[in-house]
Amino acid sequence: MAAVEDIRYRKILVPVDGSEEADRAFHHAVYLASLVRGELTLLHVVDLNRKMSMLERSMAGGYVPQEFKEQGYKLLQPYMKQIPEEVGLDTMVQIGSPAEIIADVAENGGFSLIIMGSRGLGSLQDIILGGVSHYVLHHCGVPTLVVR
Repeated sequence: MAAVEDIRYRKILVPVDGSEEADRAFHHAVYLASLVRGELTLLHVVDLNRKMSMLERSMAGGYVPQEFKEQGYKLLQPYMKQIPEEVGLDTMVQIGSPAEIIADVAENGGFSLIIMGSRGLGSLQDIILGGVSHYVLHHCGVPTLVVR
């Protein structure tokens, strides 16, 4: 069994989308990062499936309007204002499938923990609908705390 000193959650990834669930997860992350004087990375993923139809995307030839990223950074602003000085902060806005982007960023970014919200759909509905937290839990090797 690992000693408590060996468990270091210093670099925490917090995916946020403005939902109540993400807000609750964010507050857990801020608390934990404050305790360990860690660093938070706030990640917002712009889901093009919700912003543009398949037809619009194919007509745009892969072009993604810059306004989508700008809206993502605006969404992060209220979160950033709530982070205490002793907690390091980084922000990211990515475009793509939220579940896949979160897992990819976590594994390739050297994160020690992901703290994310869950819609609480229930296991059957979550599997059928392909919930983001369900995907991250099953496809990412980074320890993940799911806040309901």
